[in-house]
Amino acid sequence: MPGQDELMKLILVSKKDDASLNIFSHLLGYGYKEISEDYYKRNNAVIAVISEDSIFADHIGKKIEKDLNIKFDSIIFASRHSSEKNIPALTAHTPGNFGKADYGGKDGELCFSIPEANKEAIQKMNELSTEDYTVSMEATHHGPMTDIPSVFVEIGSSENNWRDEKAGEIIAEVIQSLLDLKPKKRAVGIGGGHYCPKFTEVALKTDIAVGHVLPKYVEITEENIKKALEKNSGVDLVIMDWKGTPKRSEVKKIVEDLGYEVVKAKELL
Repeated sequence: MPGQDELMKLILVSKKDDASLNIFSHLLGYGYKEISEDYYKRNNAVIAVISEDSIFADHIGKKIEKDLNIKFDSIIFASRHSSEKNIPALTAHTPGNFGKADYGGKDGELCFSIPEANKEAIQKMNELSTEDYTVSMEATHHGPMTDIPSVFVEIGSSENNWRDEKAGEIIAEVIQSLLDLKPKKRAVGIGGGHYCPKFTEVALKTDIAVGHVLPKYVEITEENIKKALEKNSGVDLVIMDWKGTPKRSEVKKIVEDLGYEVVKAKELL
């Protein structure tokens, strides 16, 4: 077993999630070996298979660190994505709640982001995806609450998609690509809708990695902006979807008064 000082990557799989189990079956093809019941290891990564739904597994990383005597520097959640329209989609985002925690986590609390993971996931999904699936970054939303920088990579949005072997194979490859990330310029995104078309474009077309995203449907207050900045794991600039931000000039001033450069997304694209 690795020493306590060696930092590793934790991949979370939920037994209650068909997409997660689908992805897991393809991850095993990369040579992960069982080290104890529900734990598998390969090189710098451990897969943990948990019984609860991932979005409700608060502080799961710390619990597993204690169980295995391993320290993790990041958590990758292999997960399903749900939507009312059931559009086939591959998505990535940071967990957390700017407002009420209706789907796990805690009210008004964010997890630490991994901006480079969001970027790499979107790029790899776009490279590998079939035309049947859309690829998009999502705004920050849902649980669980974690103490370790985290990212969700997801298959959506129906049961057929969750069980789609090709989609599972793609997301397994995406996850493998997240195990050796290179540093990028890091940004917080503000504005736009839930599926973040501007920030998805930034991920695909620039060298900037976007972590937390405050969409237009949450309260874009100084408090929420500060939370995003503090939990982004580093911020080089703030990118605004200018037309997609209510009271955009006021928001821009708040960010600048906090000491951060503001760039309009369209200026980068």
